[in-house]
Amino acid sequence: MRKTLIRLAALLLALCLLAGCGAAPGPEQNNDGVLQVPVALEGGSGKASVASPAEVRAENGVYTAVIRWSSSNYDYMVVDGVTYDPVAVDGGSVFEIPIPPPPCAIAVQADTVAMSQPHLIDYTLTFGGAEPAPENPEEYTEESPAFEPIPDLTPAGAMALEYADQFSVDHFEGGLSLVTIPGDGRRYLLVPEGQEAPAALPADVQVLYAPVENIYLVASAAGDLFAACGGISSVRFIGQKQEDCSVADIRGAMEAGDILYAGKYSAPDYERICAEGCGLAVENTMIYHTPEVREQLEAFGIPVLVERSSYESTPQGRMEWIKLYGLITGHEAEAEAAFQAQLTKFQALEGLAPTGKTVAFFHISSGGMAVVRRSGDYIPALIRLAGGEYAFPDLDGQGESHASTASIQLEEFYAAVKDADYLIYSSDIGGALESVDDLLAKCALLENCRAVREGHVFCTTGNLYQATMEMGDFVTDLRRMLTEEDPEMTFLYKVE
Repeated sequence: MRKTLIRLAALLLALCLLAGCGAAPGPEQNNDGVLQVPVALEGGSGKASVASPAEVRAENGVYTAVIRWSSSNYDYMVVDGVTYDPVAVDGGSVFEIPIPPPPCAIAVQADTVAMSQPHLIDYTLTFGGAEPAPENPEEYTEESPAFEPIPDLTPAGAMALEYADQFSVDHFEGGLSLVTIPGDGRRYLLVPEGQEAPAALPADVQVLYAPVENIYLVASAAGDLFAACGGISSVRFIGQKQEDCSVADIRGAMEAGDILYAGKYSAPDYERICAEGCGLAVENTMIYHTPEVREQLEAFGIPVLVERSSYESTPQGRMEWIKLYGLITGHEAEAEAAFQAQLTKFQALEGLAPTGKTVAFFHISSGGMAVVRRSGDYIPALIRLAGGEYAFPDLDGQGESHASTASIQLEEFYAAVKDADYLIYSSDIGGALESVDDLLAKCALLENCRAVREGHVFCTTGNLYQATMEMGDFVTDLRRMLTEEDPEMTFLYKVE
């Protein structure tokens, strides 16, 4: 009964706000030294859009705009003759480009791979005026005040976490659990069905009734975690179109009509979501750039949890988020079993001697740049765990907007990988390779690389970046590649 009343109230509020009687969303706030600038896009077919307002960083008279496209199919941009590769592709291609002081209008080009052949399209970005915005209270900083204790709850232990440090779960008598995500400044009190939440809760605490139903899953990296623990039955809405989702269980549920597309992170279908009583929206950190969406969802009574597994320092930490989703959906035992099964594959590599073999993981952008993973990223970490050495050990991305990749000139790339023992081409963005000739067509310089001469060219298969819960399989593949002991692999194949 409680859930029914809450859902009816949320639906009435949604209809009211959608009709225009609600308060307008407040302006986005962000850290000091950052501007929020309205931006308009002209050109192309009119199907593409960019997020507005755009985040613009101003430092010593130099302005850098963060452009977020509505599609993940843009693989590079050209601004004033310089090519820029995306710093992220989850939820839409994201670029950091220089601009004149706003207000201004600049001509840019963006290459899309959505069609049968890449197309470089001319656009105009028009930036409006802006004022410095105050610090964003939504994002956690070291100066944030400590969380307030919740009265009248008796502690009853905590969830055992071996690797993850981006969330924690405290248990209390009566079956209540408190999920804390300090990086987001939010806590979530999970209350068993039929029980009452404490009357006086701190403002940062949102109540979830377990098991949570009709989840709106926007964070694509979490899809594999929900599937692996059996929590798909709790998901009703998704922020990915069916053709963009590589998680088989989710695609199957979408085909059957059990999971519905409800819009991407920046443009959810509020009416559809509210009509069925959405119990939780699981977003990625892109939601920080459209705070009005989070505000609107919460106004409709829908708690918003920001998925931060990509901020974990280890691959195992990323996978351990499955325990959180198992708790939320009522599949704790299944989540623990799935995590331990993958962890066993990591543990099988412990104590094995390093191979001394060097590995390069990359793709070639349509703009003719080599895109490689930064040394602190989870892919190089997996290479090291498998006993290999990463070809770019000093390519550190700290302090650079959490970018996991870097784009370098082909000559510089060749100098670093010419003596590498193995080349792994990433097919998720660069496209699959059918032969070594396909690779050389992208970068002829690689013909004289040791890995090419010795027949050690591999390519990823499937969408590795959505296979969050299968990193144990991938690290096993890497070990098999390095030792050549077993040709059977899940995410790699040899390119002849």
